[in-house]
Amino acid sequence: MDLLNGGGFWLREQWTPDRVDTHTILEQTLRPIDILGQSITLTHRPMSWPEDLDLSKEAKPLERVKSLVQDEVEWRPTLTVGDKATLQSSVGDDGEVNTHPGRPRQAPTQAGGLFGAMTGGQSAAQKGNGIWSAEWIEFDIETPGQKQRTIRCDVFDLVGPAARAAKDWSFASGIANRRLERGLALAGQTEILVQGWDLSPDYVAEAVATGLLCQRTSLSELMITTLPRMVAL
Repeated sequence: MDLLNGGGFWLREQWTPDRVDTHTILEQTLRPIDILGQSITLTHRPMSWPEDLDLSKEAKPLERVKSLVQDEVEWRPTLTVGDKATLQSSVGDDGEVNTHPGRPRQAPTQAGGLFGAMTGGQSAAQKGNGIWSAEWIEFDIETPGQKQRTIRCDVFDLVGPAARAAKDWSFASGIANRRLERGLALAGQTEILVQGWDLSPDYVAEAVATGLLCQRTSLSELMITTLPRMVAL
């Protein structure tokens, strides 16, 4: 393949009244030789949905889903390649990153500052003043003999590129009405298709070697029965 290595980076953007920053919440290297023919999907696991949720028993399942999506306050990006899932940090709806999903996030109290975070402080349920304003998938594509390329794809973007460039943050005043929009995007699924243009020599060599190993018993028997006849001739 033309692609030798591809790094996948899932970035979240957090808006606060003081600043806007981005943070990598999941990072994974994808090598075509390892993943060719496998399904690759990105999903987000809601951290507080009921474990016994059964929509078939709900009188209004669509309304129930909308309620769950809109009320969810923490999501964990999950990259699944074949049957292997990769999970790292989670993100709260205030844009704060939780490096230990499943545990309450700790934030500084007004009185305690940084030391408040160390000793307890504010729990994850007490959100900060930030907004999880966007999420992107960024692919760094490395091709032998060529300059690295970066491709960015939106998962959701509440700000928009034009407003972001103009530093127009008016979206923040209407965030309460856009929680459902963001939640539905996070509750969806992104499928990633890695396409090869030319098969690399490494992939062909591995495929041939794997095929030979799978047939080693039959090949050994064939050699044992055939070689003596060839020698006799």
